[in-house]
Amino acid sequence: MYVLVTGGLGYIGSHTVVELIKEGKKVIILDNLSNSDLSNLENLETLTNESIIFEHCDIRDKRKLQSLFEKYKIESIVHFAGLKYVEESFINPIEYIDVNINGTINIIEVCKKFKIKNLVFSSSATVYGKSNPPLKENIKIEKPLNPYGYSKYICEELIRMSQKEIISTSITILRYFNPIGAHKSGLIGEKITDYSSNIMPNILLVADGKKDFLIINGNNYDTKDGTTIRDFIHVVDLANAHAKALNNNKAGLNIYNVGTGSGYTILELLQTFQDVNNTKLNINFGKNREGDIISSFADSTKIKTELYWSPSYTLADMCKDSWNYYKNQNKRKNTIY
Repeated sequence: MYVLVTGGLGYIGSHTVVELIKEGKKVIILDNLSNSDLSNLENLETLTNESIIFEHCDIRDKRKLQSLFEKYKIESIVHFAGLKYVEESFINPIEYIDVNINGTINIIEVCKKFKIKNLVFSSSATVYGKSNPPLKENIKIEKPLNPYGYSKYICEELIRMSQKEIISTSITILRYFNPIGAHKSGLIGEKITDYSSNIMPNILLVADGKKDFLIINGNNYDTKDGTTIRDFIHVVDLANAHAKALNNNKAGLNIYNVGTGSGYTILELLQTFQDVNNTKLNINFGKNREGDIISSFADSTKIKTELYWSPSYTLADMCKDSWNYYKNQNKRKNTIY
């Protein structure tokens, strides 16, 4: 029996594939390669010493998606596939609705039709909107502040409304916070593209001299140094949370935060990166970014108690592993920056 990992060649998906195979799971990767690279498949096979089945497919292609369940004995799904950039979601909101929501509807349909045992949905802390931290899973969800967060919120609601129709399935929604870092091997990590708006890819480009300076979106927030506060989590810790969620056979719908529970300002992140990597970052301050909130960090008590998960990596580890991956990719010339 297989685990289907949608978006399995992407940043979080690829690290989760490694964790699943370490636990003895047989994995099928589905990806349309819109935000990933086929070279990641070779890297994953090197890391796991396994031959991994790959299917090139867009989750909006309902016919092809269903054909995979007819072809393979798929027992579980870990669903990552979707668009993920907050800034880009303001530019292309309809595309975000199409890919993230319609794609998830297709995943729900195959869960019902093929009686999938476990579904793990990769959601986001952006669904919490302006709620005050520490953020708990049972707080009332206000309107998300950007189209990306809204698309994740709608996906959660669709899964919630459909759970009675797929009652045999154990459903887990993971609301993760700010993943950074990379696998210590330097073989897999976050792909850098022209539209990467996440902070770590831009830190790496500035550290390497590919960009003249890093623009920090605002320095007048009500925090210790004027910059926003975020809960940064190592991507391997996040991947491990998905693996634990897949092993959770608790019936019905279960929602967990995945974060360290500690908030760091953006300037604290930058200082840590410079300290552990012995480098200097040029910084400029820009305007406050639309859709940003002052502070966001998790209350992760529930996942620690119920799934026995806890983070293993520090902020220094995240910064060190990100830089190691970036340098290694430049050496291997697998990715063009």
